Amino acid sequence: MPYRLEKTYSFAAEDRLRIDYQVTNLSPFPFAFLWAAHPLLRIEEGMQIIVSRRVERDCRLLFGT
Repeated sequence: MPYRLEKTYSFAAEDRLRIDYQVTNLSPFPFAFLWAAHPLLRIEEGMQIIVSRRVERDCRLLFGT
């Protein structure tokens, strides 16, 4: 899937969490997409979602896994 999905957490103030989202279509084809609490992707058998080690580490820090 030649798309980049980014979600960035930052603190705009000590008591205010800011979440920014960015979707980049790296393919030459149109891409309909809706970002909800989780990405709503049409997954088919054999597809994979590959995340970087940084994402894995950040998720462990955020969610305590």
